[in-house]
Amino acid sequence: MISLTGLTGGLASAPAAGDLVIVIHAVSTTHHQNNGVTTAGWSRLGQFFASATCRTNLVVDYKFMEATPDTSVTVSATGGSSTDAAVVAVYVWRGVSQVRPFEAGQLAYVSGTSHPNPPATTPQTGGAVIIAVGASSGLSTAPTTYTSSDLSNFIAKSQANTNTSIGVGIGSFNWSSGSFDPALFGGGLTSSSTSWVGLTFALRPSDADASADTAYSGITFVGGKIAGFAGSLSSTVISLTDLLGGSDAAPQAGDIVVVNYGTGATATEAIAIETPGYTSVAALNASASAHTNQVVGYKIMGGTPDTTVQVSQTFNTTWAAAVSISVWRGVNATSPLDVATVTATGTADQCADPPAITASSIGAVVLACAAGAAVDGGSLMGNLDYMKSAYRFQSGASVASCIGAKKWYSGSLDLPQLQGAHDSTSSWTCAVMALKPA
Repeated sequence: MISLTGLTGGLASAPAAGDLVIVIHAVSTTHHQNNGVTTAGWSRLGQFFASATCRTNLVVDYKFMEATPDTSVTVSATGGSSTDAAVVAVYVWRGVSQVRPFEAGQLAYVSGTSHPNPPATTPQTGGAVIIAVGASSGLSTAPTTYTSSDLSNFIAKSQANTNTSIGVGIGSFNWSSGSFDPALFGGGLTSSSTSWVGLTFALRPSDADASADTAYSGITFVGGKIAGFAGSLSSTVISLTDLLGGSDAAPQAGDIVVVNYGTGATATEAIAIETPGYTSVAALNASASAHTNQVVGYKIMGGTPDTTVQVSQTFNTTWAAAVSISVWRGVNATSPLDVATVTATGTADQCADPPAITASSIGAVVLACAAGAAVDGGSLMGNLDYMKSAYRFQSGASVASCIGAKKWYSGSLDLPQLQGAHDSTSSWTCAVMALKPA
């Protein structure tokens, strides 16, 4: 359990209602591990890995504080061994947009050996604040504390244990224009066993909401949900009453619920959304060392909206599953899809590349639903709004699942390739659909 009181270096010693709390959890092991916040009600920005003799496992979770702010948060154990090392960093910001807290497309990720070097990013919203994170792991030699030559509000922590060590640094930059490329971190440790992750993203100010979010005034985002879980030989039930990031915690009558279910496997499997009433828009497979299996479906909520959705088994406990859910209001209940869904699949060392789609109705919203599998993978990220991305690592095959949105205006909309960790074992699938306004 990590205390959220006793904050230093800023305006207050504890978060207040409306503050954005970011929790960085980094674990150094000789394998991948599913770490991060385990307290209910938190959202995941992403889960990132770097591989070497010592692997860096970095998770970023966040939550806007409610009327009674949290005083603590619980994170998972190191998982691999009591002799591995872990570090938790807490970063709290006030005045962040609660509608769309992160700049679309400005979450960038790199990995390597030696010292962390967070990648460049270019926000679009005046008043944005860039956050740069670096983490690295190594063998038991204790790293020196990280330093940064160009970040403000920089905090850093290192921890050694008998088996491994880990270091984390995080800082901010008040952006005004152009591209900002954070400098290579100083300190830390360098050896052939070392791996590192660098992550950069941008926070949108709350005063940007009034103008920037009117583009979605016809069809509105109700909320989303993600779930990553270990392979199961039975069906899995996911709640729809704890949606995050939108206007409501649960769907209402007439809302459309879009479910994107993906599994990572070493074989093709016929997975499914088992709750009655869902219309399938895609059932995709891509074969590599790690197979991707994906189903995408939607359902218009009736007078008594569903409170859960059930997905099928994964057929093997060493495989992984990830579900991302996106709920929207103001969609045409009789004919919710504006045009036919388009799909694409791929293999080799790359992430999902959403195919182009051309909508026809003014006010349409395009959803990209992607999945990706790898033996050594990570979260999927992209130039999308209202992004919901789930990830699960398993010994047989890992998987990521995501849904994100873009407003359609005219012509062909070809979303850029998603980002994330991938390797020669990777495969991916993607379905792009357009929601028709009521």
